[in-house]
Amino acid sequence: WRLTVIPQFRFPLLCYSGDHETRLAMTSKSWIALLMAFVLTVVPSVSPAHAVEDARKVSVVSFGLFGDQGVFKSEATGAAQVVASRFGNGPINVQYNSKKGGGATIEALAKSLQVTAKGMDAENDVLFLILTSHGSPAGLAVKAGRLTQTLTPSNLADMLARTGVRHKVVVISACYSGVFIPRLANPDMLVITAADADHPSFGCRDKAKWTYF
Repeated sequence: WRLTVIPQFRFPLLCYSGDHETRLAMTSKSWIALLMAFVLTVVPSVSPAHAVEDARKVSVVSFGLFGDQGVFKSEATGAAQVVASRFGNGPINVQYNSKKGGGATIEALAKSLQVTAKGMDAENDVLFLILTSHGSPAGLAVKAGRLTQTLTPSNLADMLARTGVRHKVVVISACYSGVFIPRLANPDMLVITAADADHPSFGCRDKAKWTYF
């Protein structure tokens, strides 16, 4: 199933499952409930005696890709903290760029996903990826000092496939981020985006703590 969130005061939500489409309305924070539902769906019931050893880990990778505006650093860090506070039983990897540079590049993202995956139970744990940046119909902008790159849907799909992890959640906060949905969404991957493939998202002010999404 596929999710697209378009930020306004209330958020229209498109859910795709097979040939059926459901349109709902959600507030700016209620997508957390959807994430909880997804994680709980793939987590089996366990007895208290075996809860510790049988609990599935949620490993978080969060990247703020556009260094010229501090909101993306803030959002990558804050979103990782929100997810960890609700599912915090796995490692957290947060990276971001600044106007002076940084290590949140396409190559670093691919490496981080591989390193994180090696510490996971590929069939049972959940890989939670958060990306925040400016976006275009071509993909996500990466800006680290003088370095500029574009993370395309194909790039990201290949990275995620190479992890070998079955259950994944991908949250992308960027304009036109719905372009990633056709390449990513499948029965084992929940994809939530700040906009569809044809529209911008909002709130990318330099000193803001969060975008509107």
